Amino acid sequence: MRAARKTTAVLAGLATMAGLAGCTNEATPTYLVGDDDGEVVIQVSAADPENRVLAEIYRRALASGDVHGVVETVDPDSERGKAGQLEWLADGGADLVIGCTGQLLADAQPEAAETLDEEFNAEEDSDNPTAGDAGQRTYDALLGALPGDYDVPDPSPAEGCSQGAVPDAKVDKDASGEGATSESAGEALPQNIVPIYRKTSVNRWGKKGLNDLTRLLTTHDLQEMTEQVEDGGEPDHVVGEWLGESNSDMLE
Repeated sequence: MRAARKTTAVLAGLATMAGLAGCTNEATPTYLVGDDDGEVVIQVSAADPENRVLAEIYRRALASGDVHGVVETVDPDSERGKAGQLEWLADGGADLVIGCTGQLLADAQPEAAETLDEEFNAEEDSDNPTAGDAGQRTYDALLGALPGDYDVPDPSPAEGCSQGAVPDAKVDKDASGEGATSESAGEALPQNIVPIYRKTSVNRWGKKGLNDLTRLLTTHDLQEMTEQVEDGGEPDHVVGEWLGESNSDMLE
């Protein structure tokens, strides 16, 4: 397990670097298309069939905006694989990673995830609940937890992360050595599918493609495609069939 403060420190460092970049290169546009080689690297765990499906869907969504995406899988047993998705962005190896709102919030800010979970529980027990849209509130909290040089599209109505809410649960211990893990805090929150990407890697048309995608994907569809990949299907073939069945030409 990795300490929660390490991920938090990584995010803080990214925010600082983004601020310095803004001071030294004021002419940098808000959107560039990909890295120097023109590719947006989408990284997912090789052992997560759900994320492999989503990576192919998002690759096609980016292509609809003339953004070239490349899917790379990460060995979950490698040192980098155990570091977690947010650190894949932080070290520059990935331009886009995929997760779920509750999971990603717990990974980025375990305390915020735990507080939100407590609020939801208290509101459910209240005679006058004021929880409102728990999914939207979790998404908003995630947005607030990310550095300014990252962005997310609208959350998908589809929920996922069936492999576990937090793949590498972080622990925040108090002086007594006890404390809540980000897994326990995040797994009870809404788990709407959402990618996180570097703003300078995705232009506005690519972002439109990502947003348009949210109207197509359902939890049922995602589960069916994941099962097909678990049974040996290739993500590009499985996703291509789904797009054909949905009668959508947006991502073709």
